[in-house]
Order: sequence, then structure tokens, then C-alpha cells
Amino acid sequence: MESTAAGGSPAVYDRIGIGYRKVRRPDPRLAALIDGALGDARTVVNVGAGAGSYEPADREVTAVEPSQVTDGFQVAHWRRPESCLDPVVRATSSTLAMLGPAAVEPGIARLRADLESGEWRRRHAGLLAQESVDYGYRLLIAGD
Repeated sequence: MESTAAGGSPAVYDRIGIGYRKVRRPDPRLAALIDGALGDARTVVNVGAGAGSYEPADREVTAVEPSQVTDGFQVAHWRRPESCLDPVVRATSSTLAMLGPAAVEPGIARLRADLESGEWRRRHAGLLAQESVDYGYRLLIAGD
């Protein structure tokens, strides 16, 4: 039987978060951007907190992790798609872990073939030349 988090929601990370803290390490560049954007804010509400890798230690943080949030920072692998071939890395992505093998394995097989043939790098050469990509993540800061 699946355990239940506060509020009666299934504790999804009991099932899909195996290895999360080991694989999902904070990137110092992203941490610096978040810290700079927070300015002098003393309190932070972190929705979709996951392992809390970017929760600032010097502030009061309220972490909200509803079971429906699929924060799986899989876009962090945009320049290193070969990491997605690792089942441990895939297991730490909420989205991929919730989809299950039947939905994920055909795409992984195509990715593996494209990486082995060099097709992935040819197709995404322009992307790989970039230093950053906007995937739509936003830090929202409430005013007074």
C-alpha cells in the first residue's frame, strides 16, 4: 500500500524519488541566479520543491510538494542526452518515472540509436552551440 503525505495525497516520491538526492545536485550558476533574484526577501515558498536543492539556507523556506507536481528537472540534461540512457537518472525524473517503461523505453531506444549513429548531434548542433536555453522555468517574486 502506498504511503500518504499530509493532506491525503499519495507520497509519490516514496515510489519515484529513489536516488533523487544523489543524481539531482544543485548547479552553482542556477543557485546564484535564484539567490540574486530573491534579493533581500527573508521568506520563500518553494512549490514543487523536490529534494530542495535550491532552497536558500539563509532564509525561511516553506516547501510545498503536492503529489501532482512533476518537477523532474529533465531539461537539465539538454546538452548531455546520453545521461538519459541511465535508468537511475530517468528514475529521478518525476515525469519519466510516472510514465513507466512501456511509454519511455521506445523513446530511449530511439535516443540510443541516434546517439550511436551521431544523428542526435547532427540534428541538434545549433542547440549544443548555445550556452543556455529558456525552457520556461520562472522564479516568481511577490511584491509588498
